[in-house]
Amino acid sequence: MRICVPYFISTEQLTSALVIAASNSIKVELILPAKSDSFIVQHASFSFIKPPLQRGVRVYFYEKKVYTFQDYSD
Repeated sequence: MRICVPYFISTEQLTSALVIAASNSIKVELILPAKSDSFIVQHASFSFIKPPLQRGVRVYFYEKKVYTFQDYSD
């Protein structure tokens, strides 16, 4: 499961779901910008990253703008 978002402000439920997935051998990746357009949001995002990271969720940071789309195919 790969999640690419410009801001990662997680809820307890989302964090739990990511951790449960990672603990069930599902490859969970968060892809986030290395630099945000909002200093406050960037630091808030970083505070939400630590718990999933400590439990097997992989976190990657990208340097350039990334344009994403949703793919609902199987």
